[in-house]
Amino acid sequence: MAIKTVLLGLGSNVCQDKLNQGILLLGSLGSCVVSDVISGQDYTACSRRTYDNVCLLLSLTHENELVDLLDIFKKIEIQCGRDSRKKTAQYDYEVAMDIDVLAWQIGDDWHADGRRLPLKPHEKIAAKQVAKQLLDWGVIY
Repeated sequence: MAIKTVLLGLGSNVCQDKLNQGILLLGSLGSCVVSDVISGQDYTACSRRTYDNVCLLLSLTHENELVDLLDIFKKIEIQCGRDSRKKTAQYDYEVAMDIDVLAWQIGDDWHADGRRLPLKPHEKIAAKQVAKQLLDWGVIY
């Protein structure tokens, strides 16, 4: 079934310009509401890099299947400089752009990937800014 709205988590540990580039590219897919930037250390403690993170609520101009959206998001990550070869200790786990699907809307119903729950603390703070009702409804937690 086609998705009309999606809640995304974006992050970059390279520079905030990469995050802004990703937001602009995603904005070309529809209208979006973006949370404040939340900066912090890598929650896995693998990298010494600081991550800049946002949540983005994207209302798509054209509905898409989840598999197609995942492909589009992967291409945007690459456009922003994501290089999986650099997510190693040699490069201090560089991630130019990471886009995670936190929740999506099909019809009037919201869904979340249980593997992404519960949200990380920075995701929960940012999600409250752009999609508080999803937390209130228990779609994401």
